Amino acid sequence: MVKRNILNSKRNRHSAGKISIHLLIVSAIFVLGAIYLYQVSSMVSQTYAMRSVQKEFQDLQDQYKKTETEINQCQSLPKLEAAAKNLNLTTADNISYLDLSQGKVAVNLTIDQP
Repeated sequence: MVKRNILNSKRNRHSAGKISIHLLIVSAIFVLGAIYLYQVSSMVSQTYAMRSVQKEFQDLQDQYKKTETEINQCQSLPKLEAAAKNLNLTTADNISYLDLSQGKVAVNLTIDQP
């Protein structure tokens, strides 16, 4: 009877050891799974943010190209000529340049009084 109790207590300890190892393995799997899910979720949110920034960057590039094209069209010679005509500007026929090789230039401003 004493031998049987000793054998039963050894079995119980052995059985308790198996249960604790199983519990430890299940806990480790649960913790590793939670870590994995956290990392995947974090990666997905970072990927979404990166795509959002890339889309915004692409939109800004498109807007820049449109603005650049619009500026080039406004600076074209026909547009400038039409704007000059609307402002009643005339073309300069006789152009004379100042000789700045001597380094001094003076202007005589006289106002005629009636």
